[in-house]
Amino acid sequence: MIQILYVNFVSLRDESLVRRAVFSLPICENMHLEERECRRDHNGILANTAVTKSYRSSSVHLKTSCGQVGMHRIDSMNSSWMTRESLLNLNCTNVILDRSMFIQSDLLAFLKKWQKTTDGSMERIKRMEIGVLNSVSPLDLKEVGGRPWSAKRRPQWFEYWDCCNGIDIKRADGEWCTVLQRPLNTFRFVVWKNLNNP
Repeated sequence: MIQILYVNFVSLRDESLVRRAVFSLPICENMHLEERECRRDHNGILANTAVTKSYRSSSVHLKTSCGQVGMHRIDSMNSSWMTRESLLNLNCTNVILDRSMFIQSDLLAFLKKWQKTTDGSMERIKRMEIGVLNSVSPLDLKEVGGRPWSAKRRPQWFEYWDCCNGIDIKRADGEWCTVLQRPLNTFRFVVWKNLNNP
């Protein structure tokens, strides 16, 4: 198994051999791909290669249901390739999706699914940041029982994110998440593991 694969397609002279090699990998722990522009011939990478820990791309355009691969981290500087179905199937610890095409209904569908899911299929999610190309008006979180922050319920800080202006949502199994919607082109979602508060 490959532990770390880093490919900088920008600096290669004959990239076709490298592309074929990357496409043929059955499993890789950590994959980092750099390229100046989106390429259609990258569509098969995550479909053919099981990335078990982290995937990072500078601008690679992939169409796949990557959340089902079971990675710990996805970091994509151009996530316009990601579909609503892929978002709803994510189960990664840390997710950064910049320049996505998601709209309000996609983000609300994700929250509704997280709130109802207690079978472990979204258990690994810890932190998510999604950048949207167009400003998304703040979501109405009343549908999912959103509540303003309370110091009695959870801490103000989640790692380096100040969550005092976030909206908290409780899942049926008692787990809490916080949604941060500032600035308007950023959607942040964090899960507070092992909080046993009301």
